[in-house]
Amino acid sequence: MKDLIILALVIFSTLNNFAQIVNIPDINFKNALIEDGIDTNNDGEIQVSEAEVIISLNVGFKEISSLEGIQSFVNIETLLCSGNLLTTLNISQNINLVELRCGGNLLNNLDLSQNVNLSKLWCYNN
Repeated sequence: MKDLIILALVIFSTLNNFAQIVNIPDINFKNALIEDGIDTNNDGEIQVSEAEVIISLNVGFKEISSLEGIQSFVNIETLLCSGNLLTTLNISQNINLVELRCGGNLLNNLDLSQNVNLSKLWCYNN
């Protein structure tokens, strides 16, 4: 019986690791990621493991109003999101970010205090 419980726990934890899906409520953002090939297993979702391998992301001019879910892209160094409908942008967990282009949005507040590696910033027309 003990072996059966251990086997069940191993199977559950393995399935749970594969099922960690990034919450991306903005359909335009999600579609842009899928179109860009981030969804490598072609299941129509973005897994945490798929997000973690991305170094550069261009989702500019896609009518995106929220980048919620960007926090799962922990290794991103370049984020291009200009020409969207963003009013807020939380990149506080994207500490590897070196370049951010967020011009031409509707941003009214941008906190970069956690982004100590950021050396290139384009944030015009907000």
